[in-house]
Amino acid sequence: MRVRNAMSLVAFCTLFLSPLMARHAKASLPQAVSPMGAVVQSWHRDAASQTVSILIANNSHKDITAYSLTVHAQYVDGTSDNFQAIEDMLFLMINTKSAPFAPGATKNYSFPTTKDVADVKALVDVVVYSDRTADVQNEQAFKNLVALRKGNLLSIQKADDVINQVLSDPSVKNPASVAAAQLSNLLSVLDAKSFAPDDPEAYEKSGLKSVEAELRNRGQSPGTINLPERDYLKTIIERHAAEATEITTHSRLMPS
Repeated sequence: MRVRNAMSLVAFCTLFLSPLMARHAKASLPQAVSPMGAVVQSWHRDAASQTVSILIANNSHKDITAYSLTVHAQYVDGTSDNFQAIEDMLFLMINTKSAPFAPGATKNYSFPTTKDVADVKALVDVVVYSDRTADVQNEQAFKNLVALRKGNLLSIQKADDVINQVLSDPSVKNPASVAAAQLSNLLSVLDAKSFAPDDPEAYEKSGLKSVEAELRNRGQSPGTINLPERDYLKTIIERHAAEATEITTHSRLMPS
C-alpha cells in the first residue's frame, strides 16, 4: 500500500509519495470500531480534470487539524489502487489563525487518475483535533502523521541553521542566494537516502524545498519586497520560531 501525505500549508504545500507503492487486485477496508470525528460522505470523478474527489465531513464538535484516509479505488479495467492518504492542515491553522476544518464543515480530498473508476471505498481512520487529542484506528498511519509533523520541525531547524550561518559571515554579499545554494546541497544529500514512512527525516525535503524556493524568489512578497536582504532573512527566522513552537506542541498528540 502506498502512502500519500498531503499537507495543506501556507509555508509548505506539497504532496509526499512514499517509496512503499503497490497495486492489489483485491482489497478490503478496515471497519470502523468506534465513532470517528470525520466520515466519508461520497466520492466523485471529474473526467475533465481526471481527478477523484472524496467528500469528508467533520461530525465532531472540535476543529480538525489532520486526518488519515484509507482508500481503495477499483477501476473499470479490473485493476485497483490502495493507498493511505494523510492531510495535515496544521500550518494553515498556524498562519491564518483560523479553523482549517471546523465542526459541521466538509472538505474534499482529491487524487489524480487517468483510468475510468468503477468504485471508490474510503475510510477515515485517524482524526487529529486542535486540542491535540486524536481518534486513532490505524496505528501506523498515526505514527506516520506524527513523523510528518516532526519532519516539518526538522526542516525548519535545518533551514534556520543554514540561514544563521550565512548571516554570521559579514563578507557574504548575497546571503539569500548563498543560503538557497546550501539548502540545495542538503536536498541532494537527502535525495540519495530512503526512509521509512514513520521516520521524521522522510518529510524534511518538502520543507527545505519550500524555504529554498522562498529564498530564490526573495522580494516577491509585498511585506518584504523593500527589505535589505539580511533583514529579510531575519524575518524568516522569526516566522520559523513561531511555527516551531506550534509544531512542537501539536506533535505531542493524545490518542483517545
